[in-house]
Amino acid sequence: MKPNNWKGTAELIGIAAIVVSLVFVGTQIRQDQDIALAQIFADYDDTQIEWARLIGENKDVWVRGQKNEDLSEADEATFFVIAAAFFDKESARYYRAILITGVSPSGIIKKNADIIYSYPGLSAAWKDWATFHRSHQHSEWFDEYLDSVDASIEDIRSGKRDHAEHPTFGPT
Repeated sequence: MKPNNWKGTAELIGIAAIVVSLVFVGTQIRQDQDIALAQIFADYDDTQIEWARLIGENKDVWVRGQKNEDLSEADEATFFVIAAAFFDKESARYYRAILITGVSPSGIIKKNADIIYSYPGLSAAWKDWATFHRSHQHSEWFDEYLDSVDASIEDIRSGKRDHAEHPTFGPT
C-alpha cells in the first residue's frame, strides 16, 4: 500500500468515525428530549389530579365562589387558592404550548377567557391574580399571556367574539 493511499484511508475512517459519533449524539439528544417531554406531560397530569383533588375537597366553596356568592373570609381564601391554582396551571400550559408544538396557544387563551368571563367569581379572582403577577413577575411570555387573556375577555364583552356557554375546565 502506498503512503498516499494509507493516508486517504485513514482520513476516510476518521470522517466515518466523526459521522457515526454525530449520529450517536443526535440520537442521544432526541432521546433526552423525548424523556423531557414525557416528564412535562406527566407533571401536567399530576397538576390536573392535584387541582381536581383540591376542588373535590372544597366543591361547595368552588361552586359558590364561581357564582360570586357570599363567602366567609376563610372560604374566600380557599376559593382564591383554587382559582390561583387554575390560573397558574393554565399559564404554565400556555408556556408549554409556546415551547412545544401540538397545542394552540391561542386556543388556550380563548378557552381561559371563556371560563373567566362565564364565572363572575373567577373574573374577580383573575383581576386580583393578574394584577399581582403584573407587578411581581416579568417575562415576555407571561405578560403576553395576561394581556392576551384580558384582550380575549374584552372581545367577548364587546361582542367581537362569541364565547362558550358552559366552558369546561379540562384540557383544550
